[in-house]
Amino acid sequence: LSHRKRNCVYSLSQHKLSTNIPQQSSLIADMYGVQYPPFKFKHRHESVDWRRISAIDVDRVGSELDFVTLQENIMNITFCNMDSEKCPYCQNPLDPVLLKMFRLAQLTIEYLLHSQEYLTSNLQIYEEKLQAADSEKEQIKKEFCKLSEEIKSQKEECKRRKQIISSQQMMIQAGANNYHKCQYCDKSFMSHFFKQNHVQRRHQEQIDVGEYFTSELENRAMKEEEIKRFEKWKEEEKKKLNDEMEKIKQMFIVEFKEMSAKNSALESVSNLVPLFQQFCLLFIQLDVKFSLL
Repeated sequence: LSHRKRNCVYSLSQHKLSTNIPQQSSLIADMYGVQYPPFKFKHRHESVDWRRISAIDVDRVGSELDFVTLQENIMNITFCNMDSEKCPYCQNPLDPVLLKMFRLAQLTIEYLLHSQEYLTSNLQIYEEKLQAADSEKEQIKKEFCKLSEEIKSQKEECKRRKQIISSQQMMIQAGANNYHKCQYCDKSFMSHFFKQNHVQRRHQEQIDVGEYFTSELENRAMKEEEIKRFEKWKEEEKKKLNDEMEKIKQMFIVEFKEMSAKNSALESVSNLVPLFQQFCLLFIQLDVKFSLL
């Protein structure tokens, strides 16, 4: 603290700072609500303690930086009254110039003490403000850490909920295709077992009627299937017969052309007539067989 005060006193030796202290005092008072009384020099009414001063070794104080001794004697030196003091040897008043210089030194010391007190008060105010700012910074840091943890937890929760929603959507989409709808009402079930239990409990009469109609429909479907198979077989047989007739027809035509070429003479006509009659008879038989099918 004494080192800090020494630095403050040294800085006050600058003319610019010393002349601005009264204005700074009013400014600080407006900013922080601290009321400083207007500065006035005090009256000198204390007597000089010559014995105590004579016991001080000034050279030692200067060489050893004995600030304690200076602090102990600063009030007596600053506020002592030297107007009535006389020389102990000749009893003459002190030299006016020397007295004036001593009074200027007293006023300077008093002003420096006031400046020291002022700067110490301001330093205390700024230290308190700095401590408050540090406390606020720590509080903000704690709140920031807390908010960061909350944000992190919220992100993890959002991620977890998103995964849950995604899995549920997949389950819903997969389950929508696996529902078993009742054929007698609008209800749907997750499995065929549940649907059958529901049908047996709620739609027993519809089951009996439905089974009858189902059997009838199955029989009718079987008959229709047999008819379709028979029609298909009939068409296939007809096609085969037509193919065979066409082949036989082509065969007879070829043979007839050959016989006609060989027996171009009129005498062979008698031999062709029975052959042609045989061909016509065979063709009639095939046509009758085809009509029966």
